[in-house]
Amino acid sequence: MKQVELLYYDYFNDPLEEYKRFKENVKISKQAYTLIFVFIAITLYFGLEILSIVNTNTFDPIFYAGAAVLTLLLPIVYIMREKRKYIVFTDRALIKRKGFKRFVMMPFESIKQVQTDHEDTLVLIANNNKKMVLKMSSYDKPFDKLRDVLNYMGFFGTEAKAFTIDFVDGDILVEEEKVVMDDD
Repeated sequence: MKQVELLYYDYFNDPLEEYKRFKENVKISKQAYTLIFVFIAITLYFGLEILSIVNTNTFDPIFYAGAAVLTLLLPIVYIMREKRKYIVFTDRALIKRKGFKRFVMMPFESIKQVQTDHEDTLVLIANNNKKMVLKMSSYDKPFDKLRDVLNYMGFFGTEAKAFTIDFVDGDILVEEEKVVMDDD
């Protein structure tokens, strides 16, 4: 979170005080788990060769080390990268973690276009033509407040209105900004 706070501070010159973090519910590819199973099978066979139970001399230690990297290390790195994805919903921006130390920030003020399939996917396009693709069902329930924010910004056929974003008891409140009348 430290990197998210620094990114936010660098852009807005304000500290990140209120936010809600949403873990991305990703589905891990079956191939990753299959490769780990292959590693276990190779390890068992290599162990049997070392104990001289099987005498085929198929594996040498260099082959085993290469197989370990390909069938264990790469899938574990992939799984860890996928499980660490999340998005931070702040009062001014969305910050998405895409890898170990890779973050993408999309300030609400920079969004110039929103593309949607009207069901689950939102594509946010910024002024600098950067895109952020969001699959809404990948995040927990309060994340759907993003549609309210975009609605207040005038992207879904409505008129743009001033709004506020508040974080109360683990929920996100998006409300139209109240006009405060002066006594005069």
